[in-house]
Amino acid sequence: MRSAVFVDFDNIFIRLSELDANIARTFATRPLDWISWLENSLPPYAGIDAGAKRNILVRRCYLNPKSFGNFRPYFIRGAFETVDCPSLTTQGKTSADVHMVVDLLDLLDHKVNYDEFIIMSADADFTPVLLKLRKWDRRTAVLAVGSTSPAYRAASDLVIDQDVFIEEALGGGNMGYTEPARIIRRPEPQVPNGTAALISEITGTVNMEGAASVSPEKTAYIHHVRPNCVSVGTEKQRDQCSRLVQTFVRSSPEAVTMAQLAYRIRQAFPEVSLDWQGKGSFKLFLAELDLGTLATSPVIPGYVYDPLKHMAPAGDTGIRDEIFEAAEPEMAALARKIHDLTDTPYLSPTHYGVLFSAIAQEINQSGYNMTTVSKAVRDRCREKEVPVARQHVNFVLRGIAFTGHRFGEGRESAGTLAERLLANTLNLCENAQLSLTETEMALLRRWFHT
Repeated sequence: MRSAVFVDFDNIFIRLSELDANIARTFATRPLDWISWLENSLPPYAGIDAGAKRNILVRRCYLNPKSFGNFRPYFIRGAFETVDCPSLTTQGKTSADVHMVVDLLDLLDHKVNYDEFIIMSADADFTPVLLKLRKWDRRTAVLAVGSTSPAYRAASDLVIDQDVFIEEALGGGNMGYTEPARIIRRPEPQVPNGTAALISEITGTVNMEGAASVSPEKTAYIHHVRPNCVSVGTEKQRDQCSRLVQTFVRSSPEAVTMAQLAYRIRQAFPEVSLDWQGKGSFKLFLAELDLGTLATSPVIPGYVYDPLKHMAPAGDTGIRDEIFEAAEPEMAALARKIHDLTDTPYLSPTHYGVLFSAIAQEINQSGYNMTTVSKAVRDRCREKEVPVARQHVNFVLRGIAFTGHRFGEGRESAGTLAERLLANTLNLCENAQLSLTETEMALLRRWFHT
């Protein structure tokens, strides 16, 4: 299924910020992750093969460059076309909606017959264009954060639940750092000590949509939970869900997203998915299932896979240096930003110092061959308990070489190598349209010990 996505950045970012600043920042800095979620996890439309793969061919982001221009590099890196929509009025109104409508209608006459249009905005002004797309037999999906018009929602074929999007596509705002993949096994039953108190949990929300209408699927409900007590029916349902997940994952040619599994369980056991047996989310429910040797991956949007059959999903390893972040919070934030946009290794200044010294020592002693040097330098760093991977060493060696430096033609020094990597990093930042202030430049020099 050929798709196009149009992002009203100002609208989505501001509304997410009202909910949680971390969630908004995750949306703005990790577009590739939620694009992957859209491609792999949105449910199919009626009348379309459930196995049809969604392929987002057009990615466009419309933003106010004055207010949000610092997020543009992340979308460029995510293969988005970015359209600047500056404020045209004293109230800050932009022309993003007009640009989006014109571009949407242009694609109707495109040589490529786009099957689906995904609009990320809560602006009800898009209702007429949704109706026109429906007349042309095109499928439409909208993500509206916060309240919006019932007519706008009704005009779309699929309304992406904002809570599901935040939880699954944005990881609840905690995508920056993740735990390593693990094998999920059902915990052993526990016998409660003493008398377990009855716990009442009230969950759910009431969403006011437009003219004071209540979203029916979000009505509040009450359920009672007895700690460590599982009914026979609940246990049977879990066993059935476990078998379903194991069968589906093992029959898949690749790792399966958690959202796909949640969709399958909703179809097979709709009563289970009401509140995921009191767990509140599918991920917590999944942790209760017996999945045998299947493994999970925290790479967004979250995967379950068979290590004996599938490749582990690639993605951010979630490396975190708490000592670095505590000692130099501003530098660590800049380092993370540069890492996200340029792939420059996220290492502390101390670790970079050890790395530069190890490279210089190895080349001065044994000469230069990239393959042997990268292995030897990695081993030297490990001996000093510095967590440097071989791909980090290769990145640094290539980056220094790209500045015109020729290894082995003279005696190497850690200071010279640091200067060359700094020059390469500045080039990468420029290519990524990441402008650095004087303060950030000073932090960058200190990061590399230059």
